[in-house]
Amino acid sequence: MDKNILRKHISIHKDRDFFCEVCGKAFSAAWGLRKHMKTHTGERPYQCEHCDKAFVQKCTLQFHVVIHYKVKPLACKTCGKTFTFLGNLQRHYRVHTGEKPYQCKICDKRFSQSNGLKAHELTHRKPAKELEEFVCTVCGKKFKSFSNYKKHMQLH
Repeated sequence: MDKNILRKHISIHKDRDFFCEVCGKAFSAAWGLRKHMKTHTGERPYQCEHCDKAFVQKCTLQFHVVIHYKVKPLACKTCGKTFTFLGNLQRHYRVHTGEKPYQCKICDKRFSQSNGLKAHELTHRKPAKELEEFVCTVCGKKFKSFSNYKKHMQLH
């Protein structure tokens, strides 16, 4: 193992003198705590000039802006679908391979994406009928996740 990687990892666990009074998360520098506090206040000072999205960090805005340029240089070798980011292409490949690396610790059900697992884990905390449902106002179809509902609404 590279000594620099180990040294960096160890530093994560010490010298954290700045604590969030809201959630208790610790930081090694005051600027880290200041940046983190924006997650609690809802402050999002970096506004995208192409859409209504705003971000806590400038680097996140810069990452986001790329989607507006419609540049998708990465293509799936199986179906040809194109992507802007390598991570999205790698996640997409799971559609073809059937890989499901995320597993529920309660019922062992597997998922291809972490957000699918997170949504599923909520079903173990509440009875299914108590989970919030998103209903399409056009056709009446029901969804358990807002993201699936939003994708569906774009089809109308």
